Amino acid sequence: MSKKAEILHIDCLKLSKKTLTVKPNQRYYLLGVLSDDEKNCWIEFMEDKTSLTVMFSILKSLKQMKELYKIEPDVIETDNAGEFCSGEYANNKCTHAVERFFVEMQIKHKYTNAYRPEQNGGIESFWQKVKDEFIQDKSFDNVKEFKEKLNEYVLNYNKN
Repeated sequence: MSKKAEILHIDCLKLSKKTLTVKPNQRYYLLGVLSDDEKNCWIEFMEDKTSLTVMFSILKSLKQMKELYKIEPDVIETDNAGEFCSGEYANNKCTHAVERFFVEMQIKHKYTNAYRPEQNGGIESFWQKVKDEFIQDKSFDNVKEFKEKLNEYVLNYNKN
């Protein structure tokens, strides 16, 4: 039986060029999903942060949260970044991939106020932990190794 999470917090993190040195001019990103109690998370690796890529990363993350931790969200909270939304009051929610996904899945999309990262403080603190415990002073030569180590980190984070 799945438990409904009141809110899941989602955010993206841009990796430093030093972290993953596969292609010198390629940027890489992480999408993080964190439960409201901050006890469970999932992280997806992304090669870009277009709304379509982000939507599929959210889909994969929600699948993992449900399968591993029996969590299904009623509400998802994100910042107002373009990869997540077309704007709280925009009329084009049916054409933005992430917005449309939330509508189709009947998940309420809650937005933090612009330039107020403290409103989504749990995920911001989580990113700091990820940087301190996993990313800092590490360099990876290939995506496969990075993803494997990232999954190990996430599973260990959720155990502790």
